[in-house]
Amino acid sequence: MEVSIQCLRVFLNKDSYNFVHGLGQLTEKNQYLYAGLAQFSVFGISHNELPASAREGFSLSSGQQSMLISSLKSDLCENIMILSTCNRTEVYLKTNSFESAKSQYLELIDGDTEGFNSSCYSKHGLDAVKHLFEVSAGLHSQIIGDFEIIGQVRKAFKVSKELESSGSFLERLINSATQMSKRIKNQTEFSSGVTSTAYAAVRHVRNSYTALEDLKISIYGLGKIGRNVCENLVRHIPAENVRILNRSIEKAMELAKRYNIDVFGEDILKPSIELSNVLIVATGASTPTVLPQMIPAEKKLLIIDLSIPRNVHPDIDALPNVTVLGVDEISKQNDETLNQRMSEIDKVNTILSEDMGKFVDWMESRKHASAIQAIKSNFKDFQHKELLKAKKNPQDKKVKTELVISDKVINRITGQIFAKLKDLDDKELETVYKLFSLDKDAL
Repeated sequence: MEVSIQCLRVFLNKDSYNFVHGLGQLTEKNQYLYAGLAQFSVFGISHNELPASAREGFSLSSGQQSMLISSLKSDLCENIMILSTCNRTEVYLKTNSFESAKSQYLELIDGDTEGFNSSCYSKHGLDAVKHLFEVSAGLHSQIIGDFEIIGQVRKAFKVSKELESSGSFLERLINSATQMSKRIKNQTEFSSGVTSTAYAAVRHVRNSYTALEDLKISIYGLGKIGRNVCENLVRHIPAENVRILNRSIEKAMELAKRYNIDVFGEDILKPSIELSNVLIVATGASTPTVLPQMIPAEKKLLIIDLSIPRNVHPDIDALPNVTVLGVDEISKQNDETLNQRMSEIDKVNTILSEDMGKFVDWMESRKHASAIQAIKSNFKDFQHKELLKAKKNPQDKKVKTELVISDKVINRITGQIFAKLKDLDDKELETVYKLFSLDKDAL
């Protein structure tokens, strides 16, 4: 599996965009497009750079995400989105002050600047767009083809929109990535088999015990991961042997009723541990809440901690009869469908390339639309001045007729210009901008 993933990483790190539709030629053709994307960037850190024990120091809670977005907005950044999951923390934004944005992030989390700078990745322009498409496709997930990532991307965008930090650019980008993800799911087998760390955790439990009907399992935390664990677990474990522990009992009741599972508050975590063979932890707590003193002496226990930051105290690792597995260990579980997924990568990249190409086309059309609007405005100004010279009474019926006719002429001329703009190279575009006295930076 490690060899296959290494091959995949080499494949994904190719500098060329030359998948389909000649995306590779963008580097040679249109500097105006690059100018429109130049300020869009992403910086972050993922499971590829650091293990969970080090990665957790750079994660962002929901409150910290809101604080960082507000801070970046005040620094005139825009189209800001923060993707913080158990496998990655990434900040997407449009800014002229990229290094300042990174500094604000590190200051907020009081992070190790040297450690972050030595491990993080930064991408700009089309590279940043391509990275978001690849992440959304599940190409950079710990379990290749993890389809849950697109839901996390959508959730991150929803937060961005609620905080009024997104614009038409980011909305179109996320919608394009979402459409691509749907096509991959419907047209390939890239997401078949194990599709999440939650499923991998359940699979590990199934493979580790022979008498599943005798297992007692506690699920601590019922966010999306905990919910997925529960829904997969009850397919293999008797419901009466599973219990849910959650800070809010009300939030857990709907799922508990559906599967006839007992639900309790987190105040009985210790007695639940005493009764359990397996504890699966998936909380959003920022500090460990599963502590050594909660584990009875000589207790034989499997703990699977799917939380980032880790929610199980590191000292528990030293207990003699307790096995603790984190996100990274669970994600490395061998999956018999991995080879099938790897064989689908060419199909995935074809779809990715096509949908990224559509987004680039939209960017180009958006740029041309602004130029055409400016040209049309110039024509309208000429029209107004000439008609005022020719007619003393602008309300005259004849003048109105001439206005209608000249409007049609303007629309036809600008329509023909618009149809040709996308085929012009940079030098030809430069001539058009000079001809109509347009400021390309203002468009």
